[in-house]
Amino acid sequence: MTLVYELLKLVNDTCLCKVVPIDSDGSCLFSSISYLLCGNVQSSFVVRQAVVDYIISNWGRFKVFTHDHQGNNYPSHKVYKTAMLNTMTYSSASELQAVSELYSCHFQNFYNGHLFTEFRENFETVKNMSDGHFDAYMFVSSHNEECEIFESNIKVVRNS
Repeated sequence: MTLVYELLKLVNDTCLCKVVPIDSDGSCLFSSISYLLCGNVQSSFVVRQAVVDYIISNWGRFKVFTHDHQGNNYPSHKVYKTAMLNTMTYSSASELQAVSELYSCHFQNFYNGHLFTEFRENFETVKNMSDGHFDAYMFVSSHNEECEIFESNIKVVRNS
């Protein structure tokens, strides 16, 4: 397998990242998050379930940010849950915001190599992220060190 690297442009910096290709199967966000948190994509449904449960528990805050395949808000948390537990249902910005809160993570989304939007523990802004695909990116330092994330969710820097 050929390793693919991309230069990503941040506000005041450029970073080299290894691209971890994720299948385009409706679960790409959850597979990417699973890879970043656990080092594999096999936990993607567990991540999906946790995110859906988190959104349902905070439905009053999230309901206006959820949307179905036609761009409409889900009418109830029950309809949302049924749809989102289907592994072919695409996620949106609301699920990425929930992931950042649930796992206390900061996520940056890039489009064509440029920073598109960020998600943190605090709800800030939400951009329409329909019709997108998520791959995982692993930052590579200038000293040729690669950050790997293991099952324990602890970031460890290893020399190549």
